[in-house]
Amino acid sequence: MKESIMKKGIVLTLFLLVVSSVLLLSEDKNTINLELSQGFFRSSNTTFQTIYGSTYPTFFGVSLFWKEKLKFLTGFRYFKKSGETILESDVIGIEPDKVSLSAMIIPFNTYFYFGGTKMQPFLMGGFHYAKFNEKWIDTGISTSRSNFGYEVGGGILFYPREKWSLSAGLTYSSTNFKDEQEIEALDIGGYNIFVQFSYKLFNLK
Repeated sequence: MKESIMKKGIVLTLFLLVVSSVLLLSEDKNTINLELSQGFFRSSNTTFQTIYGSTYPTFFGVSLFWKEKLKFLTGFRYFKKSGETILESDVIGIEPDKVSLSAMIIPFNTYFYFGGTKMQPFLMGGFHYAKFNEKWIDTGISTSRSNFGYEVGGGILFYPREKWSLSAGLTYSSTNFKDEQEIEALDIGGYNIFVQFSYKLFNLK
């Protein structure tokens, strides 16, 4: 039931993005921008956080900024981290198995801006496609999980230069996976504090 609702929401969001983009291209003050951000991510999943700790996702993408009030953004967010699978190896006397995690996340987000032209608070939300790959170093065994999820958040946008802008904010994301036996749901989501740079490529008239 939840998967059906998620799929309908994704289709509706994509439809609205396409229609909005076509309509917005005829307006003034529309810009196409390059986006680059660096984040600090802390998972709300206890096991994930214990094994890997905090991660530092990097994002690169493009956006359509309309009348300095709405932004539609997509791109690639990536991070890689190593950890150990045995959480209490000193107690149970087992050598920990080293494991490596890489994650690729493709977001489709909409930003809503408020306020003046030099500093604007914003709210954002959307969905993403996430793929997580884990590899056990000693055994060479690899696993892969992927699914759609959502993210919401807010922050402040600054305009230090005519072509450059700077944002800082906080997002919360949720991505549900099944375990290897497809029995128990696993939510690899959490909080991401980010700083984002935007460079205006050109205007759309």
